[in-house]
Amino acid sequence: VAGMVALRDIVYELMGSHYHFGPWWPDWFYEYRKDFATYWLLLICIVAFRLYGLWVDSRGSSAGAGQREVASEGSAAKDSAGSETPLERLVVRKLNREYVIAVSDVDRVEADGNYVMVHAQGSAYPRRESLAALEKKLDGRRFVRVHRGHLVNLDRIREIQPWDHGDYRIVLQDGTCVNLSRRYRGRLQHLLR
Repeated sequence: VAGMVALRDIVYELMGSHYHFGPWWPDWFYEYRKDFATYWLLLICIVAFRLYGLWVDSRGSSAGAGQREVASEGSAAKDSAGSETPLERLVVRKLNREYVIAVSDVDRVEADGNYVMVHAQGSAYPRRESLAALEKKLDGRRFVRVHRGHLVNLDRIREIQPWDHGDYRIVLQDGTCVNLSRRYRGRLQHLLR
């Protein structure tokens, strides 16, 4: 109550007026009840705003940062001859932070709507980009498409197992299994040789 009275006093002074609380004891309970409700309302608004910010960041919806990142990657990816070189690092956003991941640390990349999930060192990071667009930026000798929704780092493959109906299953070094469809098997076999 004392804090809210002090705030009111400051606001009234700024407006060129004077705030008078009145008799302390009779008005205290009324003021406490009103200030208690105001405090919780403000706290709920602050927490809701923070949760909304975390939700937006978890969806990776920073279009401005993504555009700056794509522009810087595009200019950095061109060498003196004008041809594009594969990316060496990826910048991803998660929980209001930006992470720089070395491409060599990426285990696999999975399509997720307008995003891809970059799986690296036991964590998954969303990135606002299509799987096809990211595939073009990565080294084609290191990353191979094994399914319409998956890219795999060849250095992370532990074994390839036969699976249903002529398909195969790739087991990565961390134990994760990814389906290998017949459509993409030839490219994988070529790169493994």
